[in-house]
Amino acid sequence: MVTWRVVVVVVVTCSALRSRAQVTVDCDHVCQKVENVHDEEEMECDAPCRRDQCLAGCDDWREGLDASCQDLCSGLGWSNDGPLHRCTMGCVYAAQDYVDRIRGILGTPGAPHLIGGSLGASSVGLRWSGAPQVPHARYLVQYRHEGSATWVYYRPHHPLNTTHAAVTHLTPYTKYQFRVAWVVLPGHAPIMSASSLYISTLASGPPRSPPTGVKAVPLDGSRVEVTWEPPVSPGGNLIFYTLYLRAQQGGREIRDTIKAHEERR
Repeated sequence: MVTWRVVVVVVVTCSALRSRAQVTVDCDHVCQKVENVHDEEEMECDAPCRRDQCLAGCDDWREGLDASCQDLCSGLGWSNDGPLHRCTMGCVYAAQDYVDRIRGILGTPGAPHLIGGSLGASSVGLRWSGAPQVPHARYLVQYRHEGSATWVYYRPHHPLNTTHAAVTHLTPYTKYQFRVAWVVLPGHAPIMSASSLYISTLASGPPRSPPTGVKAVPLDGSRVEVTWEPPVSPGGNLIFYTLYLRAQQGGREIRDTIKAHEERR
């Protein structure tokens, strides 16, 4: 069993190295296209010169992981618009090509899972598996509650360099789904993991929101049908509702207690 694990790690790592080498080869083909693209003011820089400026960005793109490609090329000494543009173009292409190749190797990363003993009323602990071919990856957690189609980033400006996270400030007794955004390179679209199963936070306190969709429809001269939907954030298992009815022109208030699982009328 141990032998099989070693073989898998070696194969995956070699695939990543081949991807980096192939990025350089493909970038060389792209830089050939800029040989004949120049301004009349750049006559002192011939076709090989312009290609070399593009290749400089191709070769050194990994040095700019913490900065933009334009900052990287400026640091290499390219200050004029033409050389800076060609270097930046090579860097941007190489970086995007690398991200696309890593995306092809990873496919869809596995979903995060709940850490045992970490479930609370307003927080959960999550863990997921990283990948040896992207040791520099950073991670951002996304979540959404049941019934919502919108994913929300948890602490979007604080990417993680670990494969676990504590997600806090959640709503009690609410079902959430989680996934992880793999940031392979800053400034490039992340690789999204599979979504977790729904995880329900624990109950705590009274409802955080009122019942929704309250409607009153007259049935006859002495009866009114009242319907509603449960609160979006009940805070826990609902036991009963208290229904208040009062005539528009004053008069006594009618109060009725209805069990939560009975017909709401």
